[in-house]
Amino acid sequence: RYEAPILIAQSVDDPLVSAPITRRHARKLCRAGNSVRYISLPGGRHETSAADSATQTLEWIADRFANRPARSDCKKL
Repeated sequence: RYEAPILIAQSVDDPLVSAPITRRHARKLCRAGNSVRYISLPGGRHETSAADSATQTLEWIADRFANRPARSDCKKL
């Protein structure tokens, strides 16, 4: 278990990193008691996933600095 919340952004059709494997890892993190925010991105371009999730990622980071509770997607994974 990690003390800090976790953010994962994954393209659904990523040819390099398999979305089902990433989702399985996220579920494992949840079962260990972690707070996991899972952003599922349309498309399959691995090289653009960081840019594609930038707005959501920056909002997530801003919430951490503002001491807002981290949203967890564990129940829907």
